[in-house]
Amino acid sequence: MSSEGGSRQVLSEIAIKIFVPVTAVMGFISAVGQFAGPYAHSGLQSFVYSSLLAVGVGAVLLVVALLVMRRRRVALPRHLIVMALASLLIAGAIGGTVRSFLSGTDLAVDITSPAQGEVVKHCTTVTGWVRHLPDDRVLWLVVQAPSEGTGEREEFYIMRELTPNGGNWSASNFSVGGVKDAGRTYWIQVYSIDRVRSRDKLEGNDLTEQKQTGKQLQEFGFSALLKEKQVIRGEDNATSPGGHCM
Repeated sequence: MSSEGGSRQVLSEIAIKIFVPVTAVMGFISAVGQFAGPYAHSGLQSFVYSSLLAVGVGAVLLVVALLVMRRRRVALPRHLIVMALASLLIAGAIGGTVRSFLSGTDLAVDITSPAQGEVVKHCTTVTGWVRHLPDDRVLWLVVQAPSEGTGEREEFYIMRELTPNGGNWSASNFSVGGVKDAGRTYWIQVYSIDRVRSRDKLEGNDLTEQKQTGKQLQEFGFSALLKEKQVIRGEDNATSPGGHCM
């Protein structure tokens, strides 16, 4: 065997011993990374999505490997390609399923913006995420306002129902206080409410942005507070003549 042929054989053996494990690890990491965010899929969805992701990663790695081998004039064995893709598929599926299992199945919500203690304008945007929201539950944003005298927590304002998209939700032109409320502390809250009660009690009734007591809030079904952020009202930026956020 010539020295050139022996060199090619060695490179081929190295590729078999290194490329397949590396692609498997990359598939696992990629799949886990897909679910490192707040939104977690079900076990079956995790298996399917992470498998597809792993194949995508494998295709990129395979192209890179083929280009390297071609430059070195070494043929990449077909069985290596099959082994690499199979490793990616299996490792990716396992990675996604493991991540889904570790994330749990309990309902979880977060407010990602504004941050705790942040100064916000009168009309602001509130964003966040939700995972494992049951089909019979909906999310509502509520603002708790301070009392005029002491500044302590007092009345509530039911603002709007959230419509998550892919686990994320956003509420733009969200009103925090009134025109002259700069410097006051407010509490932005996310509640889970029964879908039927939300429809019967809130839909068609002009209750949004009207002052409610804590007792009234519970009567409407707002008993499950999931997340809260305390903010400070900053400047007024309402553009409507009445000082409303449009």
